[in-house]
Amino acid sequence: SKQAEDALRESEERHRSLYCNMHEGVALHELVYDASGQPVDYVVLDVNPSYERILGIPRTRAVGTRASALYGAGEPPYLEIFAEVVRSGTPACFEALFDPTQRFFSISATSPAPGQFATIFEDITERRRAEDEIQSLAYMDTLTGLPNRILLQDRLSGALVRAEREACLVGILFLDLDRFKSVNDTFGHEVGDELLVAIADRLRS
Repeated sequence: SKQAEDALRESEERHRSLYCNMHEGVALHELVYDASGQPVDYVVLDVNPSYERILGIPRTRAVGTRASALYGAGEPPYLEIFAEVVRSGTPACFEALFDPTQRFFSISATSPAPGQFATIFEDITERRRAEDEIQSLAYMDTLTGLPNRILLQDRLSGALVRAEREACLVGILFLDLDRFKSVNDTFGHEVGDELLVAIADRLRS
């Protein structure tokens, strides 16, 4: 009936509008199989504007291109994951470093039709960097960049547990700086800090 056709058209237009205006990048792909039926690549069927903005790849270049050629890696990224999504019909979500851009993405993949999969992805590079920085602040000395006391205690606890389990010993090397207080008192804390950084560099190398 005309009413059903109008409802279907309205639904398609609504989904198309959502697809085009999503903040996340969206791409539809189709797997490419070899003569034995094994997936070896995938080709891009469609992308939304956010895909172009996030990856910097124009739609005209992406659509119809194999992933192995499009992303310049020689191999199609995450092929095994996407092939399993198509095979099982079970969606997958993962975070990964995308080599061509050196940025981290949160990726969701579903299979809307046989042989096809759709990806929705979001650039989470800044979030990952912030998490890494928080982790670094928690476990690394801000002056020298060396592991701090908290990380020492964590690693030492793990080493002691392993030593007890394996009936072996743990050795700790303790280094002290002779007359370091005199350096601070005589030349000031800035020079003392410079000395600590120089020693840390030597220990690191």
